[in-house]
Amino acid sequence: MAIAQAALLVVVPLYVLELGGSPALAALVYAMRGLGSVVVNLPASVVIDRYGHRAGMVAAIALMGGAAVLIASTDDSRLVAAATLLFGAGMGGWLLARLALITLHVPNHRRGTSLSGLAGLQRLGMLVGPLAGGIGIEVLGFRSVLLVVATAAAVAVGLVSLFAPRP
Repeated sequence: MAIAQAALLVVVPLYVLELGGSPALAALVYAMRGLGSVVVNLPASVVIDRYGHRAGMVAAIALMGGAAVLIASTDDSRLVAAATLLFGAGMGGWLLARLALITLHVPNHRRGTSLSGLAGLQRLGMLVGPLAGGIGIEVLGFRSVLLVVATAAAVAVGLVSLFAPRP
């Protein structure tokens, strides 16, 4: 999901510009992703406490996938902004749930290594995702790239459901 998340760094603002939005609107829509991540922190922590990290991961990934489908299915910049807020909320919940998993299942003496691996994967996604998103726009178009992000989310939901340890 790191690559898919980072691809939206490029795809969504360019999509807003393609829809006729101004650079300021594209920047606002981009910022909605960060706002969604901030706003979700407390509610996501309650969900993770009550239902566990696995359910939190599945819900967060599903939210990101649904948001990507919503962005792909509209030509309205306001709806793109709202869906980007939801995508950011999914990103925030996904991060918290993964941190909860590490805290619960990784022994103290291995936690630093595990967190470093998680951060490294995020950084790799930040390198590859924008490139893949930009190339994808050129080759496939905006909507197809957004649907690839949604498909990646569906695959991730399946993998987490099958393989993530139970709390």
